Amino acid sequence: MSSSSTQSAEQQRVKLINDQAAAINADIKSDPDLKGAVLKLVEWWDPERESGSCFGNLCDDARLQFCWQKKDLHRNPIPDSATPWTDVHMLSNQNNWDDPRAIIDTEHCRFVKADPDGTNKTLVTGKHMIDNFRSVFRDEGLDAECDLTKTTKIAMGAPRFAFIQEPPNFDEWLLKTRVVLFSYNTTNEADPKELIIVSDPMNSSIHLQKPGYMGAQPLPTKILNEDGEWETYSHQVTPTERKIEDIGTETKEESRAAAAKGLGTQVDAGPVTWKGQSCALFVWQIPVEPNPPVAARGLSRGLGSSVPVGQPLSAAQAADWGDDDEPVHYRSAHAPGSESGGEADEPRYRGLDGGGIRVPRRGTATEGRLSIGAYEGKAGPLHKTKLVARSETSICTPIFFTTVKPGSILDTESIKQALRHSVKCHEQTLQVGKAIHSRHDNEASVEAGLTTKMTKQAKTEIECNTGVTIFEKTHKTPVLTGVPV
Repeated sequence: MSSSSTQSAEQQRVKLINDQAAAINADIKSDPDLKGAVLKLVEWWDPERESGSCFGNLCDDARLQFCWQKKDLHRNPIPDSATPWTDVHMLSNQNNWDDPRAIIDTEHCRFVKADPDGTNKTLVTGKHMIDNFRSVFRDEGLDAECDLTKTTKIAMGAPRFAFIQEPPNFDEWLLKTRVVLFSYNTTNEADPKELIIVSDPMNSSIHLQKPGYMGAQPLPTKILNEDGEWETYSHQVTPTERKIEDIGTETKEESRAAAAKGLGTQVDAGPVTWKGQSCALFVWQIPVEPNPPVAARGLSRGLGSSVPVGQPLSAAQAADWGDDDEPVHYRSAHAPGSESGGEADEPRYRGLDGGGIRVPRRGTATEGRLSIGAYEGKAGPLHKTKLVARSETSICTPIFFTTVKPGSILDTESIKQALRHSVKCHEQTLQVGKAIHSRHDNEASVEAGLTTKMTKQAKTEIECNTGVTIFEKTHKTPVLTGVPV
């Protein structure tokens, strides 16, 4: 969309997000009831990291994005009518540096699984999904030697809360969202480091991690069409009347009404000690064994190609999260405005100058209803079909989606409710698990295998994906020296 009116609308929308982040950060700093709350634009979802470092053998950056897409008179999404994808912050009680989690058995966590065409929705345990992986995902062309049974533990995070700006009119606009993942360690599309299971109130889909140099990887839901082809769909969010403190109170009548419209309903997904919700998206990352070694020069950048390590990325490869005007921002040990690594005080958005623009009103966040959104394209076959899990602990990160009325930003009470709910869910998870308070504690290594010494190969992989060099400072914290041009 290139018209001046559209650009102005997009600037206004981005400014609202910018103002909301500034207001939340101000509330966190000034209100004692919000002690421990952390607002993040980028999350570190790492199955493995070195103690005292921001890098390791399995590192991934995650961002959440949303956009609005026009509907026709029949309320179907109109192709090529969406606004640009825009990053949105996530709030929780957990920072990137320590990344506290609860280690639980796979049998103590539940996910929604439907048939490949999206019908016959059921609730299954993580253990059932893992032990019966080929039959649960029977149309993915998986090899008979697939074996994920070594995955017996999940490092479950507390819910991250996303506060999404509603469009002006839901009769005219669809509110879409997606998670995008940047991999630091996968360097070959045919040899992924991780299997990724994305689960929402409608279904669960599998993805294989793509190399970071290919750009950010969206994680959509997948549906098998009548021709036996996998199609990808974004997630859509529709508002409910429930405040954050009322999550888990959807009535049977409300669920039936939502299901009649083809929307998601409240399900008891997540740890078995949690209440149900209609707003949760779970991203489950499972480390898998690499392919057998082959004679090669350097690291392969994709199928049938090789790029020297440390070579700067092209403009196409260096494209950031849907924004071609800004450089790629990789993680560093100490982000600006933060001593804990990863949370900057100031949001990284291009806002308006502020002249003549009114201050947005504060509004209450309500629980979102997560459902299948708009068609995004064909998925294609998996690049690897023989998947064998490693013995390391997998990690799972939940995101709870809420919506904020058009033209308003989040009020303080909603922030407090989100923090309380995040803390409560983490405490409930610990009823069936063990606390890992920090990635840099011994328990993260001994109990969970989340902390391991970074190998030379991992450093080379990171340099391959980012095009910049890692060096060791005296305090043994690797830091990227620049960004690609």
